[in-house]
Amino acid sequence: ENFSQCMRSFVHTNSFTINDTVLQMARSSFDIHLQDILGTLIIGGTIIMLRPKGNLDFDYLTKVLKEKQTSYVHTVPSLLYSFFTFLKDTNNWNVINCFRSLSSGGKTNIKYLFLFMYYYFLLVLLNVKDVL
Repeated sequence: ENFSQCMRSFVHTNSFTINDTVLQMARSSFDIHLQDILGTLIIGGTIIMLRPKGNLDFDYLTKVLKEKQTSYVHTVPSLLYSFFTFLKDTNNWNVINCFRSLSSGGKTNIKYLFLFMYYYFLLVLLNVKDVL
């Protein structure tokens, strides 16, 4: 019952919906993968499963995000920071144009939090892609 209430709260807050395409970023050894897979299926959204270790192969990940028009991603701050750094270094920001909702949680440190907020502010709120 708690899990289904949690999923309803995501829908209620518009974090993700039946119309979203959700990328399963977490390995199956992490509890959040249940939200990614089961939660998405319960709600009726579309789930994208990556190949093993696909979340660490940023060229592959970028290709999947573009091809599948992923609208919801949840991952830990350190991986999100590394991925955003990869996008900055490859000047491939257009891959995040399809994101409707981006969520991050778990163990973090202040460096990742501030850099994530900086990237988010420039990319999403200001739609600035060429400053970085």
